[in-house]
Amino acid sequence: MGDMDSDKEYKYQGFVVDLTEMLAVAMSGKGLTYKDLAKLTGYKKSKIKKILGGYDGLKLREVCDMSLILGISIKFTEERKH
Repeated sequence: MGDMDSDKEYKYQGFVVDLTEMLAVAMSGKGLTYKDLAKLTGYKKSKIKKILGGYDGLKLREVCDMSLILGISIKFTEERKH
């Protein structure tokens, strides 16, 4: 794997960890279980576990659905390399 591929993978993994951590903290703060969040989102409990586990294939729609239910706003910022 080249340096560019390694950088992309590192950035992606960091992004997924940040997103899933925000969701998990919000879920915990509301005292919700996987089962509770599954019921509220309409997703299966196994899907909630996969999402919060950072599975490869995480969809923006899933993150958006969960963030709306959890009452959190996720913002993206631009970071430019010089």
